[in-house]
Amino acid sequence: MRSHLKAIIVKFVGTSIVHGVVLSLWNIPLPSIFIVSLVLTVLGYVIGDIWMFPSYGNWITTMGDFGLSVIVAWPIGKIVFPNINILLTAVISALFISCTEWLFHKYMARNVLSKRSSHVRKEA
Repeated sequence: MRSHLKAIIVKFVGTSIVHGVVLSLWNIPLPSIFIVSLVLTVLGYVIGDIWMFPSYGNWITTMGDFGLSVIVAWPIGKIVFPNINILLTAVISALFISCTEWLFHKYMARNVLSKRSSHVRKEA
């Protein structure tokens, strides 16, 4: 349980840093960045890191994280910031999030998940 909490915090910090850097280029306020980061962290951890990663491995899960990042950021941004090209912003943000997720999955394989899964053993 403690390792999962630590992993969620690491994921949230990494996601917030990436969103903070990328989304601040479009002058998106910090509270909005943290809301998107929080939603993405929770959904990404449950769907991607706990469910997909042990079954499908790093490559497929990272592609799923890219899609999830776009799907989460685009509608929220479209509602909150209708005057910004939020699709472009979401795609750029998702590209950087995917890079950090690739590394985060390595962390998950080594420190959090059971080594019983062949994908997890291979990724560690």
